[in-house]
Amino acid sequence: MYKTIVWKNSVQKDCKKIPQEDLKFIFKKIKLAFSGESIEGKQLKGKFARCLSFRIGKYRVIYSIIGNGILITRIAHRKEVYKN
Repeated sequence: MYKTIVWKNSVQKDCKKIPQEDLKFIFKKIKLAFSGESIEGKQLKGKFARCLSFRIGKYRVIYSIIGNGILITRIAHRKEVYKN
């Protein structure tokens, strides 16, 4: 279980682009995904090499594990998440 989930400031900007109904579902899934012992997601490559990603419907959550916490870097539609 990870003690803290920290959001990068840029995630706020990402969340403004997502419909409110989808956002509620995403936050619920994030809380559920990081409440257990194991981590969902896959290791990324390229410029996101130190990050992991997992899918929530048509959205992706990119995050890093820092100590006993999680740093969420991006939340975006799957077609846009890996772009700058």
